Amino acid sequence: MKRLAPLLLAMFAGCALELVCPPGQANCGGTCVSLLGDLENCGACGVACGTLEYCSGGVRTCGTGTKCDGVCTDTARDPDHCGSCTTACAPDELCQPEVGCVAAPCPGSTTACSRACVELATDVYHCGSCGNACARGQRCRSGQCRADLYVACMGTDEIVPVTTELAGAGPALATPGLPTDIAFLDSAVFSANVYPASVSVFPLDSTRSPRTIPIARNDLQRLEVHGNMLLLTNSDAGTVIVLNSDGDILDEIPLPGQQTGPNPHGIRVLGTTAWVALYGNDPWSGQAVAKLDLSTIGAGRSLGAIGLLQVPGAYDPPGLPLPDSVAVDADHVYVTLKNLADDPSDAYTFYAMPAGSGRLAVITPAANDDVSIVDLGPSCGSPGDIVLHGTTLWITCGAFSYAELAPHRLLPVDVSTAIPVLGTPIELGNIVPAKLAFCSGMGYVGDMASGAVVRFDPVARTADAPVDVCPPGLFYTSVADIACPQ
Repeated sequence: MKRLAPLLLAMFAGCALELVCPPGQANCGGTCVSLLGDLENCGACGVACGTLEYCSGGVRTCGTGTKCDGVCTDTARDPDHCGSCTTACAPDELCQPEVGCVAAPCPGSTTACSRACVELATDVYHCGSCGNACARGQRCRSGQCRADLYVACMGTDEIVPVTTELAGAGPALATPGLPTDIAFLDSAVFSANVYPASVSVFPLDSTRSPRTIPIARNDLQRLEVHGNMLLLTNSDAGTVIVLNSDGDILDEIPLPGQQTGPNPHGIRVLGTTAWVALYGNDPWSGQAVAKLDLSTIGAGRSLGAIGLLQVPGAYDPPGLPLPDSVAVDADHVYVTLKNLADDPSDAYTFYAMPAGSGRLAVITPAANDDVSIVDLGPSCGSPGDIVLHGTTLWITCGAFSYAELAPHRLLPVDVSTAIPVLGTPIELGNIVPAKLAFCSGMGYVGDMASGAVVRFDPVARTADAPVDVCPPGLFYTSVADIACPQ
């Protein structure tokens, strides 16, 4: 398949342009920020808000704290203003949140930090150790500061932490370039980066240092957690790379069809078998679902592939199935089939125009890998990402240039019965849906055409208004992935 990404990358690599910020933002140290709301640059570059302050309209203002004697403080932990501005603890007393002044030593499992009795496992101002304050919007979980969600922003080469309400939650994590997929393992954020090809590791534990592992070939696609390891599909090399929790490469498993290029995309694990969607590189190769044996890492091997070109109903000729993303439950493997055709009027891409409605391949491993095809109907053209939430599959539908053939939607599919049942889609309007994530009971989908993220309720089947999360890049803005710590 021809792709625009390599052309763009080549163009970007050859340009060294001065940073020009969009209207309403300023260049602070080589980064475009809004002086009206940036915590590190409030009102002017370099003017940082204090621990208990936030930036509103370019002015530092008390956030969750209270202003006592003209200074922001936290009356839950301040021994000089314990519970209120007018209550001071005695010299031999400490301030305990939701209790007040207590006699030393600190009771129970609490620890004395700055004359306050706190739980190091959950206290946002003393998370894991005294004085380790979490960034605004982050939570302290098991002694580690974490945001609710992390969003991969390709246009600015960074991972942006946000709250469940999609507000900022701390500084962005800078990647070497073009993060395309993110995952969590061993209290660290992992990012697969396309250009240069690499995997970045960002530990949430402040005692560990970030690192980046170079990858030999470009076009990395998906990360999947398997036990204490990560699986990474390398589309350019036609392999699945196995990494440990530090990011070290343990194995690299070739996929079937190396002579013609399998082009692996989505991957999920059921038991000790990895199921990989092989998108293919031209009309005569790929179009399959590969199986990999993961029972012995270091000697991982291919178990073959299930070809989809011969499966009735998988696509509408002259289109192709183009398997993209994978989901699994205890008994089945689900693969989205994009069912795309070549558009002779488009000189830049092959197989981008819907040939008909999208398809869902349902594979039953216990029945000799039997494959059945579900027609997703006119509600879903060019299906992409797929995530199982409870007993409902959620599928992104839509394409950049063919909105009339593939409207931008989220399609729920009930798989609690023997025959999957299509639900009523959630309309996304101009949002071109990228990848999905479910965090704290809510769903989130990014926009491939902007920096927006949409939060939706999988029970009420309603969506909130889009929220701009990824800042504008020099050339474009795109949300590549969304993930949340488990």
